[in-house]
Amino acid sequence: MILVIISFFTKALGQANVGIGTKTPATDALLDLVSKNMGFLTPRMTTAERLAIPASSNGLLVYDTDMGLFYYWNSTGSVWQALDDNTSTNELIQGITYDSVSNILKIWDSGNTYNINLKRNYYSQKLTFSNDTIFLSGGSFIKIPTSSDNQNLNITGGRIAIQRGNTIYLPDSSATNEIQTHSITGGHIVLSNGGGTVLLPDSSTNEIQTLSKTGNTITLSNGGGNVTVNDQDSTNEIQTISRTGGRIILNKNGGTATLPDSSATNELQVLSMSNDTIFLTNGGFVKLPSSLFWNLKGNSGTNPPSNLSIASNENFIGTTDSKDLVLGTNSFSSIKIDYLNKYTGFNTTSPNRSYVFVPGISGTWPASYDGIQLRHPTSSPAITSGLLIGIESSGTKARIFNQENDILSLGSYNSEVIRIAANGQVGIGHFSSNMQSTLALRDINGTGSGLLVTHPAYSLDSLGFRFALHGGSINGKIWNHLYGGDIYFGTNDAERMRLTSGGLLGLGNTNPFCKFDVYSNTNPVRFRKMSFGSITDSVLVDSSGIVRHISTSTLLNLTAWKITGNSGTTSSNFIGTTDNVPLYFKVNNTIAGKIDNANQILFFGHEAGKSITSGISNTFIGDDAGYSTTSGSNNTFLGTASGYNNTGSKNTFIGTSSGSSNTTGAENTVLGYLSGYNNTEGNYNTSIGTNSLFSNVAGSNSVAVGYKSMYYSNSSSSSYTNYNTAVGYESHRGSSSPSNNTGNYNSAMGYQSLWSVSTGSYNTSVGYQALYSDTSGVSNTAIGYFSLNKNTDGNENTSIGARSLNNNTNGGKNTSIGCSSMYENTTGTDNTSVGYSSLSKNTTGNYNCGFGSLSLSKNLDGEENTALGYSALRDNTTGSNNTSVGNYSLLHHKYGDENTALGNSALWADTSGENNTAIGYYALRNNKNGNKNTALGALSLRSNITGINNTAIGYYSLYANTSGENNIALGYSSMQLNTTGYSNIAIGIYALRNNTSKSNLIAIGDSALLKNTAGYENTSVGSKSSFNNTSGYQNTAFGYKAGYTNSTGNGNVFIGYEAGYNETGSNNLYISNSNTTTPLIKGDFSAGVVTLKSVLKLDPLASAPSGPSAGMIYYNSTDSKAYCYDGTTWKALW
Repeated sequence: MILVIISFFTKALGQANVGIGTKTPATDALLDLVSKNMGFLTPRMTTAERLAIPASSNGLLVYDTDMGLFYYWNSTGSVWQALDDNTSTNELIQGITYDSVSNILKIWDSGNTYNINLKRNYYSQKLTFSNDTIFLSGGSFIKIPTSSDNQNLNITGGRIAIQRGNTIYLPDSSATNEIQTHSITGGHIVLSNGGGTVLLPDSSTNEIQTLSKTGNTITLSNGGGNVTVNDQDSTNEIQTISRTGGRIILNKNGGTATLPDSSATNELQVLSMSNDTIFLTNGGFVKLPSSLFWNLKGNSGTNPPSNLSIASNENFIGTTDSKDLVLGTNSFSSIKIDYLNKYTGFNTTSPNRSYVFVPGISGTWPASYDGIQLRHPTSSPAITSGLLIGIESSGTKARIFNQENDILSLGSYNSEVIRIAANGQVGIGHFSSNMQSTLALRDINGTGSGLLVTHPAYSLDSLGFRFALHGGSINGKIWNHLYGGDIYFGTNDAERMRLTSGGLLGLGNTNPFCKFDVYSNTNPVRFRKMSFGSITDSVLVDSSGIVRHISTSTLLNLTAWKITGNSGTTSSNFIGTTDNVPLYFKVNNTIAGKIDNANQILFFGHEAGKSITSGISNTFIGDDAGYSTTSGSNNTFLGTASGYNNTGSKNTFIGTSSGSSNTTGAENTVLGYLSGYNNTEGNYNTSIGTNSLFSNVAGSNSVAVGYKSMYYSNSSSSSYTNYNTAVGYESHRGSSSPSNNTGNYNSAMGYQSLWSVSTGSYNTSVGYQALYSDTSGVSNTAIGYFSLNKNTDGNENTSIGARSLNNNTNGGKNTSIGCSSMYENTTGTDNTSVGYSSLSKNTTGNYNCGFGSLSLSKNLDGEENTALGYSALRDNTTGSNNTSVGNYSLLHHKYGDENTALGNSALWADTSGENNTAIGYYALRNNKNGNKNTALGALSLRSNITGINNTAIGYYSLYANTSGENNIALGYSSMQLNTTGYSNIAIGIYALRNNTSKSNLIAIGDSALLKNTAGYENTSVGSKSSFNNTSGYQNTAFGYKAGYTNSTGNGNVFIGYEAGYNETGSNNLYISNSNTTTPLIKGDFSAGVVTLKSVLKLDPLASAPSGPSAGMIYYNSTDSKAYCYDGTTWKALW
């Protein structure tokens, strides 16, 4: 069982993967478990048992039955880490903060903090409230009056001025962009502010018009034309159709249609056929052309069938349906073909087999045969008479027989050749009443059936040469039944052997005189391969040629060892001595073996141990084995010339010429032809395999296993200790120049692993041609087929997996784990690659990290990239400083730099984008070359392709954006449907959710501007503010549900809780704290009117304000009057 287990795991390690439940384990899996009704069971234990496990290996996995959780050992923190999601330390992101001073978004996890520089938006400002004043972060403010005193609002350039001095600076100082009046002049639309005109494509008559209908005419209100309805009669509507006789009638009296033929004779009729004519029930008929029938006088030009399956264009006589075919004359059935069984009967109407009756004979064919019965037409014997030719129903037997008690003859050319008599005798070539023939098959003298060869001259069929079986037995007989006749045997027309009638047998003798008489001048008799027991007797031939018996006791000494071997020996028999004297064996009178019990010596082979003097406990087997050993002891040599020059002790040499040159080297173990051949004074070496450690001279402590393993290594003639280990065909082969073979502390296992090593040290290679080309590399570890195969002088590389770091030449400090990982790397350094084909195309790129199958697999010279996840950054070639975490993240990225993707398929389609940050499932998934985008949240900016400078934070934020730029979306589904809109700001769940292409929008708050689709340049701050706005533009709303109902109104300003809630018009001002239609302040921008709900209170001033402008009003505390400045002087209002 132990050997079976070792064999299994040895095979498994050689294949690099193990399958349980499958014969074809995945090539990229070390262990592949397959089952449809069972699972993988890890060790289960209590918490106490888990904590009692001593310091564990990193990644050790157990199941805690107390906690109901999986735990793995984290050696970095020396703690058991639970596989759950209940602690914040397990999160990828633990917190997010925004520093408005430095404009940096900070994201941190349990160990690191990441700073994201956000692009400033100079058009947005922060709003703060203090008492009755709204402050903008840019320095402007709006003071909300606490009294009911009315104040005038004026727009000057890019600001709104309140009479008491407060102002609001608009983001655009150009007055031409303000609200204007449109007018139509001819075919032009004219703006009141002179901003330009738009030429209409057609006259104003194409504008929206009203349709009206008079009678059957549709008229446009603007006189553009009318359309006459061709049919206003309702009878043309959907109606029901009925038929009466030959007429079709509509149910609404719309008319009738008379069918073209009302005669009943054209209705459905029944067809019948008689001979070549088709008849109609109404009296009509059609006569078919004669070419379709068989003519009574015969037909010409027929097309007979070519095989059993008849084609449609081939002619035949018969049926095409499942009916029998009957042929007859004079109304009598002569031939019938049964369609079902394909039987053919002659003169019978119910054939159950195919057979023939001669006309005039009736009867029933035997039920077990298909065939033909022949009877003479002039006789009328019973059905059991006549000649029968048939096949048995089983289909395995064919028979021809005469049913009469008479002969059956077979002949040729009107002559009888074979006769079968009624009694079963057969005659061939000659016939008589008693069957005296040249050849007869019959019972011979009642002893059994046989073959009788007779001569026509003999009158009795009992005479002749017979071959027969004896009765019913299996014994055969050959004998001459002629009285006094001998039997001759011969070849080449010459007699060789004779059996006389008296029973004497002669070989080479025609007149034998004894039972077995052999005559020959040379080599009369030879006995071969005869097996004897114990030799107790023998045979001799006397002078007269008679073979006689003689006892062996008179010829041999039965207690001696025979040169042909003895039988019947026991444990008391032996070859050797009975005293304590060495036993020698010689060949050609030369010593070929020695057994010396006193000195514990065993030598076998020509001159093996020839020079031994004082050496003891030696075993030498093979010609010249240990030939020069004199005083060396405890040696074991097996093989021709093994240990030939040895004088050392405690060596084991097995194989022809193994250890042949060893002189003083001791405690070496060598196994294989010419293994350790040149070792002279090296000690403690182990060499197994043909030519293994072949060139070692004075090196010690080496281990070489495999054909030519360490063949050139340790070839220096200077004595030194090394710690190299080589296992595998030509592993650690070394340099043919002895001065180069200075490498030490190397371990090589696998076919030609570390094949070229010379000065390299501290290397470990496991696998077929692992580190094959390495000469001077130091501290490399290569495990797997072709791992680090082309490395020459690269140092401190770790490569695990088939073909990992295969082409590396002098790149150093790389870590590559996984089949084909970093396959193409040549000079790249400080790279880390974990996973199948990860970083497989990297050649010169440095400082890259790829974790996961195919991660960074196509990277060529990109540097400082980090990819974690299946196919993360897979297509990157030259891009650098990218970070990709999650399966398929940055999958198609090729050239761009400084991108960060965190989440499954984040930045999946990106090819050349730069400075993008995508965090979350499918974040920025479709981005191709968009730059400087930030997406935080699952599906955020998912559809972005070329858009730049966008910031999306929250699930589904900016989901549909494709080319929109300079957008900021913060919150679940914020700006979700935006595609091409730019310079928008959406903060809050569903903020600006439905906007697609409009720009310069600001929505702050839950569902702010949610339904906006066509509106632009709107600003909405507050939960559900401007909620229903769809196409309204240049609206401003501050407060919860401010401007809630407005959908198409433009140029409105709503400030306060539900301010302007029900307003749907344009150019209105609402300042209120409720949804009232009579707010505290209401204005009409188009009319230039501001209305206060009750009282406008002006703070008293002791004197007029300086620098007044026309229209300013103030209240003078001195005279208690209000004054208005007309542009020149202040005038009292009362």
